[in-house]
Amino acid sequence: MKLGIEVIGNTVDTLQSISQMISSTAELEDVSALKKKLGEMSSLVLAAHGKAVAAQVEVMKMMLENFDLHAQLMQVDRWEGVAARYRLKDFGGQTFAYELKPEYAVSEPAHTICPHCFENQRKSLLQFLYETATLQRVFKCGGCSQEITLGLQSVSRPDSSNSYTPEFY
Repeated sequence: MKLGIEVIGNTVDTLQSISQMISSTAELEDVSALKKKLGEMSSLVLAAHGKAVAAQVEVMKMMLENFDLHAQLMQVDRWEGVAARYRLKDFGGQTFAYELKPEYAVSEPAHTICPHCFENQRKSLLQFLYETATLQRVFKCGGCSQEITLGLQSVSRPDSSNSYTPEFY
């Protein structure tokens, strides 16, 4: 939104016209001519007031837009600071998540965050759920509730129900 220079220019022109009318009324001796000039001045004052209010509305819109843009910029700066603390890690088998860089693990525990939430500028921790039979680890995102499997699929573990278990007495 751009403040109309025309609005300001028109307001200034109207105020100059009012000033000239005031100067010319000093020379009037006829009451009816004076009343006519006062009526014209009144109309011009109202017009100038309307233009000044319009300019004020434009300025307020610009201030609100500026405030919104400033807030967005601060949010981007904040997220860039958070994002810089993480790196995308390949956990094997084309499975990826963001993990805290080692140099930041001093001030907080090492952890992994959801790649989907990260792309939406959200930091959501992955909570371990279980390990699959193929030795992949399954996590649940605390933000989007998505289950994320990380790690390379390995040969499955032998089924313990078929294995020999000695009996002890």
